[in-house]
Amino acid sequence: VQQNLTLKLQAQNLMSFNDLIHRLFHALQQPNAANLIAQVQGVYRAALIDEFQDTDQWQWGIFSALFNHPSHYLFLIGDPKQAIYKFRGADIHAYFTAVEQCQSCYTLDTNWRSQPNLVAAVNQVFGVENPFQVDKLQFQPVKAGVSADPRLAQQPAWHWLTLPAQEDGKPWDKTQSESIIQANLLAEISELLQHQGVQPKQIAII
Repeated sequence: VQQNLTLKLQAQNLMSFNDLIHRLFHALQQPNAANLIAQVQGVYRAALIDEFQDTDQWQWGIFSALFNHPSHYLFLIGDPKQAIYKFRGADIHAYFTAVEQCQSCYTLDTNWRSQPNLVAAVNQVFGVENPFQVDKLQFQPVKAGVSADPRLAQQPAWHWLTLPAQEDGKPWDKTQSESIIQANLLAEISELLQHQGVQPKQIAII
């Protein structure tokens, strides 16, 4: 299918979004790419790329070739813990490659959106050795920037749903863990409905 798609696009003189990315990347690798780079740099002095964790090696190659120069500015904003678009071609290793080449790295150390008890809970859950099973992806605890809401003290306690340890010590894969997560989630909902005074309409699963 992919081979036929490429042939059909070529026959109709069309390019997909991926074609645009790949062809520009290859063009920037050619010995005579200096003129193309100069043309782009003459129009844009700086580039700011948000959600950078969702890019790939091709896109990073383009950004790096065009703007990773002393005379220009390249700002990359991203959070590798939010890299969820692998199915769409995103490559978390492109993020790590960019980090290694950056002159300066800055990290937000204050959470201004969440309650202190939630911030503390997240810090505790992920404050273990290699929490994401990726050596280059470390968790940095943050502090809460907002005061606790006294009304939340009356809410039911939340429980972190955890999977039992596997005998071989390896992490659960997605297929194996799905049924266990569903069972734990249903048990939590049942507990809320029967003993915590929560109404079905108050429950949302994201």
